Amino acid sequence: MVVYQRSSGDADMNNHTSSTDGSPHEPTGKYVSVGTDAESVDTVNGSRSSGTEVEASPAMSPDSKQFGDFEILEKIAQGGMGAVYRARDCKLNRIVALKMILSGRLASEDAVRRFRTEAEAAARLDHPGIVPVYEVGERDGQQYMVMAYIEGGSLAGRLKDGPLPARDGAELARRLADAVAYAHDKGIIHRDLKPGNVLLSADFGPRHANSGSSTASGKSLSPSLGTPKIADFGLAKLAQNDSELTRTGEIIGTPAYMPPEQAAGRVAEVGPASDIYSLGAILYCMLTGRPPFQASSPLDTLLQVLEQEPVAPRLLNRGVPRDLETICLKCLHKEPHKRYHSAAELSQDLQCFLDGRPILARSAGVTERSVKWIRRNPWAAALMVALTAGVIASSTGAFLAIRQRDRAIAAERQRTIEEQERVAAQRQRLIDSHLASAQLALQRGAWRDAVMAYERAEADGLELTIPMRLERVRALFGLSQMERVQQELDDISKNPDVGKHAASVDLFRGDLQLGINNAEAERLLKRALSGNLPDGDAWYARGLLAKRTGDALQCFRNAVAHDRFHREARNFIGLLLPLLGRVDEGLAWLQQCEMLFPDDPQFQMLLGICQDLRGDLAAANRHWRRTEHVFPADATRLIRNALSMLPKLGVLLEQSSGLRDSKDAGPLIQGALAYNQLRTVAGRFEQVTRPLKTEEDALTQAAMLRMPFALQPLYRFINHLSEMFEAEKKGRDLLEEVIRDEKQFKELVQLIDDADEGLSRYYHGLMLTSRALMFSAGPNRDDQRMITILREAAAVYDRARNQPGFIDTRRIARHGYASTLAHIGSPDRQGNDPAMRALAVKEIRELMRQEPLPSSIRGIYLKAARNAKDWNLARDILDEWDRRSPNDIGQLRARAQIELEAGSFSQAAYVAKLCLDRDAKDAEAKRIHDQALAKLKQQFPEIAAGK
Repeated sequence: MVVYQRSSGDADMNNHTSSTDGSPHEPTGKYVSVGTDAESVDTVNGSRSSGTEVEASPAMSPDSKQFGDFEILEKIAQGGMGAVYRARDCKLNRIVALKMILSGRLASEDAVRRFRTEAEAAARLDHPGIVPVYEVGERDGQQYMVMAYIEGGSLAGRLKDGPLPARDGAELARRLADAVAYAHDKGIIHRDLKPGNVLLSADFGPRHANSGSSTASGKSLSPSLGTPKIADFGLAKLAQNDSELTRTGEIIGTPAYMPPEQAAGRVAEVGPASDIYSLGAILYCMLTGRPPFQASSPLDTLLQVLEQEPVAPRLLNRGVPRDLETICLKCLHKEPHKRYHSAAELSQDLQCFLDGRPILARSAGVTERSVKWIRRNPWAAALMVALTAGVIASSTGAFLAIRQRDRAIAAERQRTIEEQERVAAQRQRLIDSHLASAQLALQRGAWRDAVMAYERAEADGLELTIPMRLERVRALFGLSQMERVQQELDDISKNPDVGKHAASVDLFRGDLQLGINNAEAERLLKRALSGNLPDGDAWYARGLLAKRTGDALQCFRNAVAHDRFHREARNFIGLLLPLLGRVDEGLAWLQQCEMLFPDDPQFQMLLGICQDLRGDLAAANRHWRRTEHVFPADATRLIRNALSMLPKLGVLLEQSSGLRDSKDAGPLIQGALAYNQLRTVAGRFEQVTRPLKTEEDALTQAAMLRMPFALQPLYRFINHLSEMFEAEKKGRDLLEEVIRDEKQFKELVQLIDDADEGLSRYYHGLMLTSRALMFSAGPNRDDQRMITILREAAAVYDRARNQPGFIDTRRIARHGYASTLAHIGSPDRQGNDPAMRALAVKEIRELMRQEPLPSSIRGIYLKAARNAKDWNLARDILDEWDRRSPNDIGQLRARAQIELEAGSFSQAAYVAKLCLDRDAKDAEAKRIHDQALAKLKQQFPEIAAGK
């Protein structure tokens, strides 16, 4: 990352990080790599997106902007891996560039390795053509690097104005070749040479004597250019340690300046010749004003690099000398061994051009030497021609005919061999480009493009290896083409070379069977775990097998920790979080996944679900539209309809929360209403999941609604309710049947216990309170048994109030907890527990601090306050009632009663009089009024005497 140059002529100081400087010389899409952090993603659309601002270094004071011995003057630029500041070295009193890696969660292991690679590579180098590094270190956990501050701008910025004069371009390229040759001698390959990584310093003097040229002539560059210096060794390849930064098949660099072997992901072939290619591309850009390959997208640019030859520079700029064009095209040869053997050899050839001497790239042949000799000796040439003619005349025609025939046959044979080699090389380049396209598509989640790329490679004669076929299975899985997935897996299983890949095949097959044949899924997943799975896949299999959602979530997180780009584990984390009620956390996670896999329809569906749950329909619609090419429209509609019912269910649950006075609601509380509503919701979920019970479309439907074992108890709970609600019984009849039938009750409680999710916990408490109230009145009255069940219900509510779910029932579970405590502590029951009354009052106060109380439960909370003789709490409840219903005579009547019981007789008489003024026949108000006056007369005899 080169971001530490600053010039009045450069508008964009970040032109070497996440995006280009706007010039045509570095097309959007600097990096096409998956070797970066999840939070700092190198995408192929041109921007390395980090999703957050650079976090302040813990070692930097926000007030003084001091970092150790350096005073931070200003931030110059910021990229996906770090930020660069212009700073003053307080010890040496000089301006420097201070580069720091992103801190906090953005400082991934990969980013730290690249930062250290750049520091290690640059610190080895001491050359006038390379930006010097003064200091590398770590302070309070913050990695940093101190470099020279270069003021002249970049070559990319200069090339915005058009191509350079040919000699300027040749001299600048020669100096760059000297610097690269020096780096190669030190065992360092740059791998990302381009105009943006060439800085032009302000010292416009002649080249240095030690620049590496054996014929230093003292020529200077044009004053408008400055001395070139190479920077940004973040992608450098160190001779003794390269394995940590790149893997076979990984494509990293800048497409327009990338050699074919690097574009094809053939990491082992990347060497000094790769940098020579990039130098040739820079020279080409300086001569023509554009890179040798430039397409509308990075992917198309890569394909051009692999498949096409560059346009001759003289066709774009007639002022380019032919020898300089020859040098440039030799650097850009597709085959590394046909380029210059070293950067030093390239520098010597450029010097030959500058000195007017013959260049190595175009050695004179026999014909050319003969023509030159004839021009120097015309009379001798004429005599030789005459003598030769006599000799030829005396030769036999048959000998010449035989020689001519043999030569024609040999030439034809050679042409055939060369054509075959050319066709084979072209086919291999096409295959390499198809495989590169497949890798890029897989990295983005563009599953359809990946499948097509593999199919094109097969059509061009490639026999896919088993790992390639498994990658195609992954892409087909993402497209929900499950029949093709199954067929492909069957074929791979029969392959005699499946060997060490058998466990991966079992993992795919087990994943495919989830929700269809769970016994078979479990068998295959366990067998996969006993085989040779990568760590990420092993944790993923454990997550699928986990029986509890918390365990499953942790396993999937472990899978991502081992494989940052484990798409399937990321998918299930994005599914589990909203189902556990952590919708905002799930949304943030899925947005991060979208950055990694922008074209993956599964993540788009989950984002749509999260936005639906949050009520942002416009955002949800955008995501759902991006799934239309994969998921059936009917299934999408059913899921969204079911989701739309969840808020309504939450509202109704709140309205029915807590215990009611048995005189108002009877022994079976209003919870039956919530059951009726859940009947509708469960019925809709049943519509969504019903195809899983039949063979028709089962595979496609399973791909859309796959669930690990940890989620299946919740599914069974909802499915059980669905089956119960198929009966015609409604409301009280249904609820009464469930809570009176011991067998049904235990069965449902067991399902709830297995589901272990917020909604099911709340329903467990609701059913227990309903069951307890069966013994509150009538012939079945049994206070002791009722209190015992209520204590059990309180314990369940206590657990539910801290357990989120896809319907957030924590608040209403708290209401259930408070009302159950109040009922247990009621003095008119066998419980009559003062400690429970006090605990209930405490919980009610906490609920009131958070939000208004539901009107449906206000009465029982008022009664709890009366039982605890907490008159201030009772008045607070009445004040809230008055604010929400200012003209409610019931509130006035209740207030008069509270004031009477609290001993505020004058206030009770006054409020009761207000009730009587509105309704003279209000018997309850008259009773309170009369009792209050009687109490006043007892307190104040003068009132009784009429005084």
